[in-house]
Amino acid sequence: MTSISDTRVVERWLSLVNRLAVLTETGVTAWKPTSDDDVFHLRVGPNTVAFTAHSAGRNSAVYKISILNFDGEVVDVFSDADIDPTSLAGPKKKLRDMHVRIARHLNGADEILTQILDKLPPDPDDDIPF
Repeated sequence: MTSISDTRVVERWLSLVNRLAVLTETGVTAWKPTSDDDVFHLRVGPNTVAFTAHSAGRNSAVYKISILNFDGEVVDVFSDADIDPTSLAGPKKKLRDMHVRIARHLNGADEILTQILDKLPPDPDDDIPF
């Protein structure tokens, strides 16, 4: 993890996380899978954002963003803990949700779930008005 006290850099990292989270949620981004199931790449102009989840013990992960230049060299790296080391919500939750959303999109889980639900009879509880 990178430890930095420059608040401008940390604010820019948070801005990147917020923008990526919104664009990922709305389906605007085109994340690509890699040979590692927990690593996704996003081309932004000539540069690349690599998004990784590393296991940090039971039911926990560290989410890391790496920024690569056009030559594929890593020029910046930060994790959810670098943005806000005291919070289990905020950036960590955004990154976790984004990682899950990307993985589900790339493996087709939501499409398959929709197909299965469309083939099953409706849930009788869905017709009960409250």
